[in-house]
Amino acid sequence: MLVFRNVAKITTKGIKPFWHSDTARVAMSDDPNSWNIQLGWPIKDADGNNIFISDQDSYCVFNDSNNTVQILGLQLAQTGYAFGTNFAKDALYFKYELTNTSQNTYEGVYFSLQNDIDVGNISGGDPEYADDKIGFIKARNLVYFYDDGISSEWPDGKTGYFGIMILKTPEVNGTQLGISDMHYMLADDEAIADIDSLQYGFMSSSINLYNSPIGSKYFHPGSGGNIHFDDPATIPPSGLDLIANISSGPYTLAPGDTLVFYTAFIAGNTLDEMLNAATVAQNAVDVNFNLPKPPSRPKLFSSSGDFKAVLYWDDSAELSFDEFSGYDFEGYRLYRSKDRGIHWDKVAEYDLINSTGNNTGLQYTYVDTTVINGFEYWYSITAFDRGSTLVESLESPIGNSLDAVNTVSVTPRSNAIGRTSVSAIDVTNLNTGNTNYLFDASAIDNESLAGNEYKTNFTFVPRIEMGDPATDITIQITDSAATKPHKYALEFVSSGIFDLKNVTLNTTIRTGYPYPTGGRDLVITGDGLRISMRDSVSATPEMRPEQGDIITINYAMNVVRNQQDSVIKNRPYQLDQTQTTNDGISIKLVEPQIIKCFQNRGTDNVEMNFEVVDASLVQIKYISHPLRKWCYK
Repeated sequence: MLVFRNVAKITTKGIKPFWHSDTARVAMSDDPNSWNIQLGWPIKDADGNNIFISDQDSYCVFNDSNNTVQILGLQLAQTGYAFGTNFAKDALYFKYELTNTSQNTYEGVYFSLQNDIDVGNISGGDPEYADDKIGFIKARNLVYFYDDGISSEWPDGKTGYFGIMILKTPEVNGTQLGISDMHYMLADDEAIADIDSLQYGFMSSSINLYNSPIGSKYFHPGSGGNIHFDDPATIPPSGLDLIANISSGPYTLAPGDTLVFYTAFIAGNTLDEMLNAATVAQNAVDVNFNLPKPPSRPKLFSSSGDFKAVLYWDDSAELSFDEFSGYDFEGYRLYRSKDRGIHWDKVAEYDLINSTGNNTGLQYTYVDTTVINGFEYWYSITAFDRGSTLVESLESPIGNSLDAVNTVSVTPRSNAIGRTSVSAIDVTNLNTGNTNYLFDASAIDNESLAGNEYKTNFTFVPRIEMGDPATDITIQITDSAATKPHKYALEFVSSGIFDLKNVTLNTTIRTGYPYPTGGRDLVITGDGLRISMRDSVSATPEMRPEQGDIITINYAMNVVRNQQDSVIKNRPYQLDQTQTTNDGISIKLVEPQIIKCFQNRGTDNVEMNFEVVDASLVQIKYISHPLRKWCYK
């Protein structure tokens, strides 16, 4: 709530957010359906890319166009941040940006949060709200609510602590004002407190209101005598049904200017837990939310079948960049719920083949055959990182509703009698290269796929798999006949030395490659690849590769639908791995089965000729005898 000296006001109460103009919904980062249809996600970088700060950002905008006293031309943008990591999960953040879109200058502007926290109360239950108390720590810009610690309405019979903080405010004369005023009142007095003059009076600690006949309702300075801050000791030990108001001001708001405020809600089972959450919240804002965070949520798709659910997801999480640790993706976890998201069980986990985890290899599809026709199942896919000695492995949140991009509902069903299922038909080698690998393709049973044509090609792509080096990497295929469907890794043991490994074969090709300032070229002898690594022109010494950084060279797949839509783009591929497009086509390369043994059971001699190309051409001639077996390795 923001109230001004001229008694006009802007308040979020009863005004609809208009970012999503069609539905008046708050935009949520994990639900693109809530975004503005024309503008998309509202917060973007200079290149027009979406900016997401937390695991779940929210956004809406308010204005005073419904002001019944005087339209001031003010706009308030509210951005929310929620983190799912254990160390930051007890805080919710809100950023408020107040912009003056008018031609008037407003002085005496106050930013105020009016908080009605009923500790231990459940709507319609016992009157647990009547025994609440507050605490106030001015040095931490924190007011918090608590009660006697007991509630018959909570499962364990205990209550905790809930706090509201103003974490960052505009500066006045080089100093942040923080919380400038704090007052509490009885909830029964909230209605009368909604009068404009009273609101401005207690949020600005007006001496006129303090000296008025009703001043004792809104000012409780105690023995200290500072009318700007109420003394919580004036609350009876038995508690009250309370509302607490915190405000920051006064400010001057000129035309076109914006005032920015950061706030947080925090919680804890005990006072110490809540204060720890307050410390984390303040630190998060102090470092511009540069916190360790998990990879982004993958996008999950599904199809139902007869006693089966087919799940498939994209690879967007693999490109997640964490400013705290750089690129740090490790794998996927798939969960299932039988009670619409109340309880979840893990059904599958896939991770990179490296020195961490189970090394199962990544997959992008899962078929659940342990389901019953007619029953609804929810599935949610998450992505997790490696973690480190400083930070635990972090996992993106399981979806809490079907609006989440990583959560779907599936109800298995049998096909109608006589219906022909959708399936892949012809797989044709376009003969643009020489291969004897087998190419398997299958499709989900979705009629929208009928008639589509998909073309697949393979290449090599670089990825920074660990760390954040500002290194430009290009790959040149010098001999296509020598290339192999392998993954290679350049693992830096220091800023100037790296080892070259073949991840697919789990072998070390060479150790101790020097990496001079500026970069270098590297030839993977015998594998037909040349790699060029160059430090970016703007790279500082801190942006060069360092110990622990991993750059990978990946055999990768591209799939184009109907010669125009890219449904898989430069996705690293491992042999025997199933890749799935976002419309449900599953693709797999299978290594050919080489005949290693021949057994002659007849009575006639058989002559076989083999040509082996090595340093020289060798011809092997074998004359078989009855019931004799010939093998080679």
